[in-house]
Amino acid sequence: MKKITFEVPTLTVGMVQSRQGEMVDLAKRSVDNQVLFSAMFKDFIIIDNRDRDKSIGHCFNKIVEMSKNDYVFIMDDDDIIATDYLLNLLLFVSKMDKGEKFAGATTFLTCFREEDNALFPLNKVPTGMLKREVLNKYKFDETLKNQVDSELYDRLVKEGYQIKNMYWNYGYLYRQHPDNVSGSIILES
Repeated sequence: MKKITFEVPTLTVGMVQSRQGEMVDLAKRSVDNQVLFSAMFKDFIIIDNRDRDKSIGHCFNKIVEMSKNDYVFIMDDDDIIATDYLLNLLLFVSKMDKGEKFAGATTFLTCFREEDNALFPLNKVPTGMLKREVLNKYKFDETLKNQVDSELYDRLVKEGYQIKNMYWNYGYLYRQHPDNVSGSIILES
């Protein structure tokens, strides 16, 4: 029997902390509880923006600047990821022919509304990890107030980059709440 081997890339997980409380703690724990966390995820970078004096794009770019790994995954401080979410993204990327214009891998997200625990699987809004080298070339827009990551994904695709989607909904739970501008826009569209 022939062995098939592949190299699993390294990953930095980034989070911009702009809130305090139980949801932030749950978000951090969902990263800490990842399968094989210490073996594959070399960094967990948290940028403190509780005073909200920096734009989200600026904070995202700071995470990329601090990263030393192959890929960067940035999540919100009030969202939750399944314990095998990052492992599955890394394995997905490591098995594919990436090519010169490969930027990263995404999944769809599922919105959840905390007042009634309702789930809304969305097959149109991707979230995921991107190559650090691509993120160093194409920065997050520091002037936008919301949907900063979606804008970058759209810009990369227009530049001819490929972002492969795993077509998996329940790995990333995106919290909808009254103060969440993007979540409200997503559900209304």
